[in-house]
Amino acid sequence: MAVTITDLRCKSCGFPLKMPGGGAIKKVVCEACGVENIIEGAEKNLEILSKENIMGGLQFELTDPKIHKAIVDTLCKSECPPLDIFNEVTVSKVRKIIVPAYWFDNTTGTGTAQYEKAVMREQSEIRGSGQNMRSVTVQKKEWFPMSLAVSDTNDFIVSGNKQYTEPLHMLYLNKQNPEIVDIELLNYPAEANALSYDQPDPVAFNQFVKPVMEKLIEAKALTMLSNVEMQNFQIVGTSIQKGEVRRISIGIYEVGIEYKGVEYTLYLSNNGDNSAYNGVPVDQERKNMLAQKLHAINTFSSPLKTLFGGLAIAGIIIGLIMFVPGIKASSVGKIVIGILLLIGGIVSAIFYFMKRKVFLAQKAAMQAEYNGIVAQFDQVKQSFTANQVALRGVLNNQSGNPEAF
Repeated sequence: MAVTITDLRCKSCGFPLKMPGGGAIKKVVCEACGVENIIEGAEKNLEILSKENIMGGLQFELTDPKIHKAIVDTLCKSECPPLDIFNEVTVSKVRKIIVPAYWFDNTTGTGTAQYEKAVMREQSEIRGSGQNMRSVTVQKKEWFPMSLAVSDTNDFIVSGNKQYTEPLHMLYLNKQNPEIVDIELLNYPAEANALSYDQPDPVAFNQFVKPVMEKLIEAKALTMLSNVEMQNFQIVGTSIQKGEVRRISIGIYEVGIEYKGVEYTLYLSNNGDNSAYNGVPVDQERKNMLAQKLHAINTFSSPLKTLFGGLAIAGIIIGLIMFVPGIKASSVGKIVIGILLLIGGIVSAIFYFMKRKVFLAQKAAMQAEYNGIVAQFDQVKQSFTANQVALRGVLNNQSGNPEAF
């Protein structure tokens, strides 16, 4: 088995370093900034990858500018990023981690959806009594037990190292047909840190694959029954078969950032398509303010609008109830009362539509205020990317590089 270990870079400035020779721990002085870099031997990574019987993997694909851009994009995924985040965040580290993993290829799951389906049936009922007794046909809903066989097939990638189970779960768990590079062609950076397996594949399968597969089967069943009126839905008799299990290694980026004294860890997939984190900086004050404004918008209702709307509906309905029978019975009193109620209902309707216009204008103003607060961060990001000044820390040498933004 041959795995190429290349691409040494200075931890201070990112300048390429010359591959040192001999020894498990090597010291290399950067020709650009003079910082001494201590590199634990690439031999260790080769030894780990060899003994773990790994058949291939996902290698690192990002350049430094693309890593910087992925960090910026990840920071923007917060529910409410602080407006000063780009000025206050420091990228303290970018580590390349080679994580051992299991690729559960063609995992198959089957189950049975049991439910009760609604069926409308016509029934005859006897109503009234004496001379008024009559038979009428009514629609009645009945529930009948039903079942549906469901099956699904998926691929799953699960960490073989306990420490990185959660990051890989978020980055790769349900990844169909991963582009695995053969072990003979893998090209890992020499400074990457290769980890060993400490989680058996049966544990990984039972704890992570089976629960996800069961949820996928349930979701598929619900999709198949989306047009069916039903109740008491449940999945029974679930069986999950793991198929082929392959040992692979995955290159991920572990990024440390600091914001106003608080440290966070971000993870980037090997190609930067996905990112994961347990937390990112959030402006809790702005978040609460936006939540309050959104609640006010959703619950905003004008009392006058409700009053005039109710009067209009009541006046017109009651007016018709009085007016029509009054005509039939030639009752002047009922006719007059009906006409007065109809007039009152029509006048209330006119006021209702007038107030509705004012109400809609007020609600639109509240929405515009909310949108304006949300747009503040978009403006901050546009200004940051336009200036092309990199985040502080280990990637600050990416300033001016368009690919970093």
